[in-house]
Amino acid sequence: MQKAPSIEEISKWLRSNDPLGSFAKGEFRITDIDPKPYSGHFNFLLEVGVERMVLRFKGPEWGDQKRGTRTEYEVLTYVEPYTVAPRPLYSTGDFFGESALLEEYVKGESIGNIYDDAASIARFFSNIARIPVKKGAAFFEEPMKSYERNRKTWKARLLVAAEESRAAVWSTRIADELLPQAERMLDAFEPRLEKTINNYGETFIFESAHIGHLLKTSDGFRFLNWEQVSYGDPAFMLAVFLTSIKSRNDFEVIKGKMLEAYPIKMPREEFETLVGERMKERAVSNLIWGLWTHARKGELDSQSVGKEFDEVMEILSTY
Repeated sequence: MQKAPSIEEISKWLRSNDPLGSFAKGEFRITDIDPKPYSGHFNFLLEVGVERMVLRFKGPEWGDQKRGTRTEYEVLTYVEPYTVAPRPLYSTGDFFGESALLEEYVKGESIGNIYDDAASIARFFSNIARIPVKKGAAFFEEPMKSYERNRKTWKARLLVAAEESRAAVWSTRIADELLPQAERMLDAFEPRLEKTINNYGETFIFESAHIGHLLKTSDGFRFLNWEQVSYGDPAFMLAVFLTSIKSRNDFEVIKGKMLEAYPIKMPREEFETLVGERMKERAVSNLIWGLWTHARKGELDSQSVGKEFDEVMEILSTY
């Protein structure tokens, strides 16, 4: 959806369809808890007496993709036994013509002092990585057994960005100046990733494992926004999280604590190298993702893109 229905419209839908048998007769309250106008998903808190749940449906960031919350509901159902995500409660394919889900409202707080929680977060990630991979399940994305998926995504997103006038110049610069070096970098990384997976196997991957999606609860941690899962690279989740906190002054200390606490089968030095390589790929991917997103929104901060471009070129300078 490009725009969420009003609270009044959602209220009427809930009374009419009565999911979970909770809304037809009693009183309830609806609160918009994701008020951003441009979002991957819209999220509304529903309060029915003492019961609290989240209504979640696709936002404009997904564009015209048919993918909605049905896949996310299937993922939440699959990972429910492992206590790493909100519990799925309800799914429908006809919420104002699209899919929507109800999920548990997770009571928790964002991570404040990462230093104190670093080791526990690392072990939480390893618990997710050990979730069995059901390769026949439709909700698994293309495997991350190589960097090929990243190459394809880079090029596809740059083509989209090139169609927006303000982003076109940066799209061309990235394609001409940065991308050749980035692809040489991935060529150098491929043998290590292939060898690691051949020797130690694939792991379950929650793709959005950054700090903004992590909550600390009374009985551990939970991740929100289970839109995409995959399997393959054992370093991916930890690299995503570390990339999301790399601007912190104590980043190197936290990184060291997390790497030390993360349970692994392979030699620790080998794993640390794998994480470092994946973080470099994430730097390129995040630059291109930002340009792609701003192009689709019709917004662009050229100075910010330029600063990030220079930082990524510095990372790539040895390739």
